[in-house]
Amino acid sequence: MTNPEFICCVEHNEKGEIISFMQLSPEVFKNTVLGKPNVVIGEGRYFTHYVTDKAITPRPTQLTVLEGAILKNLPVPSEIYINNEVYQCDDEQVELEFDQPGTYQIKVVAFPYLDSEFTYEN
Repeated sequence: MTNPEFICCVEHNEKGEIISFMQLSPEVFKNTVLGKPNVVIGEGRYFTHYVTDKAITPRPTQLTVLEGAILKNLPVPSEIYINNEVYQCDDEQVELEFDQPGTYQIKVVAFPYLDSEFTYEN
């Protein structure tokens, strides 16, 4: 919960990713961050929000689905993490191939979309 005597703001990078959340007194806000182009007044968190057009906005949900061994509706571009190893992807659909039996943890990352996670049993 935020304190009403403080100003809430976020700092973001050039892609709009929130890199910090601050609660500052009006005096500290005025003397340290007021007027900085990468600071927006309001509340937001990295995992659920981003900054676009100087506004804190909820990150959209991916439409990615795993059907059998095929990832469909991937955002382009995206990164696919399989058991923490990353693969760059420039396609809307990929077929996964595994040469070993087991359970694989799959995560699709494509900012500003929320990450999607799947478990695949081979």
